[in-house]
Amino acid sequence: MWRTGDRESALLFQARTGSLPTRKRHWELFDTDPSCRLCGATEETIQHILMDCPRLGARDLPKINLAEYLGLPDDPVDTRVEHTESAKRRLKLWDRLCWQVDKHPDSVQRNEGPTENI
Repeated sequence: MWRTGDRESALLFQARTGSLPTRKRHWELFDTDPSCRLCGATEETIQHILMDCPRLGARDLPKINLAEYLGLPDDPVDTRVEHTESAKRRLKLWDRLCWQVDKHPDSVQRNEGPTENI
């Protein structure tokens, strides 16, 4: 079983390297539905998950670019840590909610507002 920090770090690593198992990535590999499992948006991408998905509270985010949000090296150290921790929390929430949707698709309603933190 993953420890919490390990899972969050693994998700962040996947997001930084473009290997996060989003529906868009799955669609590119297997020609499946690329829409967001949580809100039904056209494509579930890394940017959508971290910055645009209304079910993950996208309206509450400061306006920064994806590289800054992932805490990539061009960011100053103090903001890089803040952005990285925020990205980890959002990825953890996305991961848990998608697990619920995948296991119990009829119990989760799409196109609603932000979901409470798990």
